Amino acid sequence: MRIDRGGGSGDRQKPVRQRQAYTEPVRQILTPNAEIFFAGKMDLARLSLVDRLIAKMVNAKDEDLRDWNKIRAWGEALEPVLRKETISSLPPAADP
Repeated sequence: MRIDRGGGSGDRQKPVRQRQAYTEPVRQILTPNAEIFFAGKMDLARLSLVDRLIAKMVNAKDEDLRDWNKIRAWGEALEPVLRKETISSLPPAADP
Protein backbone atom coordinates (compact mmCIF):
# COMPACT_ATOMS: atom_id res chain seq x y z
CA MET A 1 0.00 0.00 0.00
CA ARG A 2 1.36 3.41 -0.95
CA ILE A 3 -0.13 6.55 0.47
CA ASP A 4 0.73 9.84 -1.16
CA ARG A 5 0.07 12.51 1.40
CA GLY A 6 1.07 15.34 -0.93
CA GLY A 7 2.63 18.51 0.35
CA GLY A 8 5.98 17.84 -1.26
CA SER A 9 7.45 19.42 -4.33
CA GLY A 10 7.60 16.09 -6.15
CA ASP A 11 5.76 14.83 -9.19
CA ARG A 12 2.05 14.94 -8.29
CA GLN A 13 1.16 12.82 -11.33
CA LYS A 14 3.38 9.94 -10.21
CA PRO A 15 0.70 8.30 -7.99
CA VAL A 16 -1.80 8.60 -10.85
CA ARG A 17 0.61 6.89 -13.25
CA GLN A 18 1.33 4.19 -10.66
CA ARG A 19 -2.39 3.46 -10.22
CA GLN A 20 -2.87 3.35 -13.99
CA ALA A 21 0.03 0.90 -14.37
CA TYR A 22 -1.34 -1.23 -11.50
CA THR A 23 -4.82 -1.47 -13.06
CA GLU A 24 -3.69 -1.86 -16.69
CA PRO A 25 -3.92 -5.69 -16.75
CA VAL A 26 -7.57 -5.47 -15.67
CA ARG A 27 -8.29 -2.78 -18.26
CA GLN A 28 -7.16 -5.21 -20.96
CA ILE A 29 -10.08 -7.44 -19.94
CA LEU A 30 -12.80 -4.91 -19.11
CA THR A 31 -13.62 -1.22 -19.06
CA PRO A 32 -14.84 0.04 -15.70
CA ASN A 33 -18.03 2.11 -15.43
CA ALA A 34 -16.39 4.18 -12.72
CA GLU A 35 -13.16 4.14 -10.80
CA ILE A 36 -11.93 5.65 -7.58
CA PHE A 37 -9.09 4.91 -5.21
CA PHE A 38 -9.49 5.18 -1.46
CA ALA A 39 -6.87 5.18 1.27
CA GLY A 40 -6.51 1.85 2.99
CA LYS A 41 -5.48 0.19 6.21
CA MET A 42 -2.03 -0.88 7.35
CA ASP A 43 -2.14 -3.74 9.83
CA LEU A 44 1.47 -4.68 10.54
CA ALA A 45 0.47 -7.73 12.57
CA ARG A 46 -1.08 -9.32 9.47
CA LEU A 47 2.04 -8.92 7.33
CA SER A 48 4.66 -11.56 6.73
CA LEU A 49 8.03 -11.15 8.41
CA VAL A 50 9.59 -9.87 5.19
CA ASP A 51 6.76 -7.38 4.63
CA ARG A 52 7.02 -6.17 8.24
CA LEU A 53 10.76 -5.59 7.77
CA ILE A 54 10.09 -3.60 4.60
CA ALA A 55 7.36 -1.64 6.38
CA LYS A 56 9.74 -0.88 9.23
CA MET A 57 12.38 0.37 6.78
CA VAL A 58 9.92 2.91 5.36
CA ASN A 59 8.60 3.86 8.82
CA ALA A 60 5.12 2.52 8.14
CA LYS A 61 2.78 2.36 11.09
CA ASP A 62 -0.51 0.73 11.95
CA GLU A 63 -3.23 3.02 10.72
CA ASP A 64 -6.65 2.87 9.18
CA LEU A 65 -7.20 5.70 6.72
CA ARG A 66 -10.40 4.31 5.21
CA ASP A 67 -13.26 6.79 5.13
CA TRP A 68 -16.29 4.52 5.24
CA ASN A 69 -18.72 7.40 4.66
CA LYS A 70 -16.98 8.32 1.38
CA ILE A 71 -16.76 4.66 0.36
CA ARG A 72 -20.44 4.10 1.11
CA ALA A 73 -21.48 7.32 -0.69
CA TRP A 74 -19.53 6.30 -3.80
CA GLY A 75 -21.12 2.86 -3.77
CA GLU A 76 -24.59 4.34 -3.41
CA ALA A 77 -23.94 6.79 -6.26
CA LEU A 78 -22.71 3.94 -8.45
CA GLU A 79 -25.71 1.68 -7.84
CA PRO A 80 -28.06 3.41 -10.34
CA VAL A 81 -25.36 3.33 -13.02
CA LEU A 82 -24.83 -0.39 -12.51
CA ARG A 83 -28.56 -1.08 -12.34
CA LYS A 84 -29.10 0.79 -15.65
CA GLU A 85 -26.20 -1.09 -17.26
CA THR A 86 -27.63 -4.42 -16.07
CA ILE A 87 -31.14 -3.64 -17.33
CA SER A 88 -29.89 -2.42 -20.71
CA SER A 89 -27.90 -5.62 -21.19
CA LEU A 90 -30.90 -7.90 -20.66
CA PRO A 91 -32.51 -9.43 -23.76
CA PRO A 92 -35.89 -7.98 -24.72
CA ALA A 93 -38.91 -9.67 -23.17
CA ALA A 94 -40.61 -12.26 -25.32
CA ASP A 95 -44.10 -11.46 -26.64
CA PRO A 96 -46.84 -13.56 -24.98
